Amino acid sequence: MLYHVSSKMGLKTIQPHVSTHKKAYVYAIENMVTGILFGAGHDDFDFIIATDENNRPIILNVIRRHY
Repeated sequence: MLYHVSSKMGLKTIQPHVSTHKKAYVYAIENMVTGILFGAGHDDFDFIIATDENNRPIILNVIRRHY
């Protein structure tokens, strides 16, 4: 099963939208917890998200430093 996270409830169809990389996609993910993180209000580069050997999400906050 794949999950798609949206702020709109009751979607019947999912339309591709252009993202920060300038291409239209519909995003879906196997891990629901990680999917919820993608639905949170943040920039694409705020988090590094991966999974461990048990498919549990690993989330790292990216700290930006300007030198």
